[in-house]
Amino acid sequence: DNKCHWRDCEREEPFQRLAHLKRHIVGHTGVKLYVCEYLNENGVRCDKRYTQSHKLTIHKQTHAGERIIYKCDYHACA
Repeated sequence: DNKCHWRDCEREEPFQRLAHLKRHIVGHTGVKLYVCEYLNENGVRCDKRYTQSHKLTIHKQTHAGERIIYKCDYHACA
């Protein structure tokens, strides 16, 4: 039914998607499933953890020296 049944959760309406409910539940548990396994030149693992996969993807770019450049598609945006 895509509703949160977590004790003391104030959200009453169901989520439209199961994935949204799962993301919401992580807010209750604090579990960070997505782990950076990057090893530096000394063999030390980064081990940073994230609750969402896209945040790990963004983080991994720091190891590669890349930057995500966000560009507005609106034609009048500067």
